[in-house]
Amino acid sequence: MVEIDPNVASENLLKACREDDEETAMEYLEGKDIKVDYIDQENWTPLAWACCNGNEKLTKILLKEHNAGAMYMQQKEEDEEEVVSNDPFKKPQIASEVGKYTPLHWASYKGHHRIVWMLLKEGLSPLDIDVFGNTAVHQAAASGTLPVLE
Repeated sequence: MVEIDPNVASENLLKACREDDEETAMEYLEGKDIKVDYIDQENWTPLAWACCNGNEKLTKILLKEHNAGAMYMQQKEEDEEEVVSNDPFKKPQIASEVGKYTPLHWASYKGHHRIVWMLLKEGLSPLDIDVFGNTAVHQAAASGTLPVLE
């Protein structure tokens, strides 16, 4: 493998995941300095794209071998430290404090029930809300994906 700047490699990994190019993504994941928590300007990560595209193999590798789900759980822990209320359904007063779409939101909306299960087992929360106050369950219901709801 040719040595490449870690930022460029991380950006290329995101692009490969966005295009559902599993072979190229796997090549980048072999790199030592790859940042699986790379976020583009629109708040997409390699894990979010893999989940949105329904790529089970890539999702599993990102979760198990690269701990890509940790960034979503870490953000939740930081947010919980700031919250005074114990009500998990209480929407923050300022919309910008609400979380972004998580990989669980995308997998739920797209009906990728096996990926939803992987993400839940990994510890991503079904209670995380997007900027509109929707959970992953709302996303599944909105798209009519019954297998996710079951």
